[in-house]
Amino acid sequence: MKVDENALLGELVPPHSLRCLEICGYGGETCLPAWRIPSVSSHLCNLTEVTMEDFPRCVALPPLGLFPNLQRLVLRRMARITTIDAGALSGGNIEAFTRVSKFTIDDMENLKEFKFAAVDELAIQKCPLLSFGSLPPRAHRLLISDSDQVMSSSVRAIDGVEGPSSPVTELVVETCNLPLGDWSLLHHLPGLCSLTINNCYSLTSSPEIISALSSLQSLCFSQCHEPMESLPAFLCDLTSLQQLAIDECHGIQSLTEDMLAKLTGLKALYIWDCPELKKWCETEENKQKLAHIRINFEKFDTRKTGVHPPEI
Repeated sequence: MKVDENALLGELVPPHSLRCLEICGYGGETCLPAWRIPSVSSHLCNLTEVTMEDFPRCVALPPLGLFPNLQRLVLRRMARITTIDAGALSGGNIEAFTRVSKFTIDDMENLKEFKFAAVDELAIQKCPLLSFGSLPPRAHRLLISDSDQVMSSSVRAIDGVEGPSSPVTELVVETCNLPLGDWSLLHHLPGLCSLTINNCYSLTSSPEIISALSSLQSLCFSQCHEPMESLPAFLCDLTSLQQLAIDECHGIQSLTEDMLAKLTGLKALYIWDCPELKKWCETEENKQKLAHIRINFEKFDTRKTGVHPPEI
């Protein structure tokens, strides 16, 4: 017997006290349960987290904007979803998504367009077709993993008028196959203060990209894919840099004299699983060169290095 999954979902009315809702393995083309109409805003006023994953046939998302206190949203593995638009998901609620602090989009193989309200943290993972069009990402913290086209996005103006600048201050880039010089998205993040580069394939840069990083205060290299024996030369041009973290980059052996001379604002250095670099830092001669920098050899979370690290 064929089951109408949307109708079945409509019969599963959540309790008023529900705080976290997870729907996995839904097989319908639409996800518009009957309990959303007309009083879902008041009935699910305590709902703060929603996770929806493994919707292989779904072509239309529910009006998630009707949940007034939604704070965390995860959409994962929805092969037929091509657009995520806050307006279309608002359900007519003019205050939709104003409390969402973290939004994760994961493994959305055909997602091409994303327009959403500002959030504190936006995570985009395994979205190979996604790029930002006329609007830059609206988040304070942005994580982009295995989504090369996002990094090569060149935000275009509409009718010759530049759109609003992005509020992104912290960016984490993971598993990117493009060389750093092709990360066009960096040109649209004028307030970027913290950048983490994790498991990326090429740190070949360009003068244009370096100018886009002029405000950078915190930089982390993790799991360097290239057999790097030294840090990239462009580091010398990042004169605003205050914190440098290096994680699992086994080939790096030292900091150059030129780098130490130009990075006069560097205050903190984090090193983990870089045996040759650690050995170099611990020689008596180099201890004197690094005396003005706080050095930590303990393990750190590369996704949470931040601009203001804990005191060493």
